Amino acid sequence: LTAADAVLCPVPAGTANELCRALGYLADRKRAYDAAASDATRAIDLLHVRCIGLDCRPVERFGYLIVSLGAAATISHRTSRSRWVKKLGGIAYLLMTPPVTLGYRNRAVAITVDGVAQGSRPIFTAMVANTENGGGGMRLMPGARFDDGILDLIEMGDITPLAMLTTVLPKVYSGGHVRHPKVRVSRGTSFRFESAVDTLVDLDGETVGRLPLDVSVIAKAFVVGADHAKK
Repeated sequence: LTAADAVLCPVPAGTANELCRALGYLADRKRAYDAAASDATRAIDLLHVRCIGLDCRPVERFGYLIVSLGAAATISHRTSRSRWVKKLGGIAYLLMTPPVTLGYRNRAVAITVDGVAQGSRPIFTAMVANTENGGGGMRLMPGARFDDGILDLIEMGDITPLAMLTTVLPKVYSGGHVRHPKVRVSRGTSFRFESAVDTLVDLDGETVGRLPLDVSVIAKAFVVGADHAKK
């Protein structure tokens, strides 16, 4: 067996199980075991992430769901550090969201997409998504696909904490938040984020470091098990 032969067969036994959700296994858990027993596979895209680690050393990571910065990364960081909250499963992120949101302050972030500078703008949080779901079933980036070779960027801009809690967050499970006037959506294959203010970076539920952050896509570089119905 070589690395090229490796196949990941996820089962829904974690905190949020977002990869299983994206594969359709969370609604029907039997499919996860059928996929593990099957010889069928499917190739999905990978997120390639470079940032500065918490120890101030360069970090390089690979993921398959979402890389976030700002408030969303802070919510994930605090959830992971709280043993009792994390035991609550997908709802843990939802419970941690109000206290983090009320205490978080927007910061100016310079954004570059596919090598083209987009300027610096106030950001509450931003996420580069390979799938549309994250954070325990939130539909964070509607329409994002993990096998199209493209990444989707969603920015939540200069929004007050109160407006975030009352007008944006209530719609994240339906995906309706993307229609808010201070939410911006774009697509690309590479992104860079820079800020003068300390800003956490999270990849697939793990705090990996701080800005500056570079994210790019590696198309169909990762193989996962699939049941025969989805081959």
